[in-house]
Amino acid sequence: GGSARPDVIAAVGICHAAGGTVSDILYENIWIEDCRTRPAYISIYKAADTENVGTGVVWSPGKINNVVLKNVNMDAASPVKGVIQGYDEDHKVIMTIENMTIGGVRLTKDNFSNYFEINSNTDITIK
Repeated sequence: GGSARPDVIAAVGICHAAGGTVSDILYENIWIEDCRTRPAYISIYKAADTENVGTGVVWSPGKINNVVLKNVNMDAASPVKGVIQGYDEDHKVIMTIENMTIGGVRLTKDNFSNYFEINSNTDITIK
């Protein structure tokens, strides 16, 4: 067994460290209170141990598609920003955030970076 990496602990999360596709995930009508971690951590990354993925298996990055955070409310801002990051141009995180509030502030394109860190390998629609 292993232990969780403290930097990836979040109220809502998807940590994708190998090939394949994670898709069609809906987080809906969620209330988060007293969040002391990231609001969300959604990431495609290279697993620490890519040499032991199985006999004859070659590691490759996966994809995260069609993830929706809808009607997600946090009672206050968390001490650290959320993270949404894809792996590269061909392995993006594609998702929608609809009606998410943090501390009573609705997330918009203009204020999103106040609450989340993203990289260029994301395609996020904010409604």
